Amino acid sequence: MCPLVRGNVLFVTMMIRIRLIR
Repeated sequence: MCPLVRGNVLFVTMMIRIRLIR
């Protein structure tokens, strides 16, 4: 997997976690 893809996945996961927390 490319570093950009990994960073994008981590970013999406963080956004989902913030949405779940809220």
